[in-house]
Amino acid sequence: MCRSYSRQSADRAHIEVDVEPTTPPHGEDKVSVDQAFDKLGKGHRIAATLYFSEGLTLAEIAEVTAVPLGTAKSRIFHARKQLQAALTDQPEFEGE
Repeated sequence: MCRSYSRQSADRAHIEVDVEPTTPPHGEDKVSVDQAFDKLGKGHRIAATLYFSEGLTLAEIAEVTAVPLGTAKSRIFHARKQLQAALTDQPEFEGE
């Protein structure tokens, strides 16, 4: 069976989305990651959670969230940039 065919299903439209990371880090880092995710906009937070925690591809994220592929790519790009800034240099992130 073709891998891309197996991913396509009528049930895909009925996926429940959990916007909380499924495997949060331990200790002090958990607070920083949770705070960084909380500061993301809703669209960026959902896309980042689906990508980083759930392991969905960009095409799958676009399908699940009902946005164009370019929008899904943009959301992941900007979410990654904001998370990186938040986890490495808090003051810079605060100003955005």
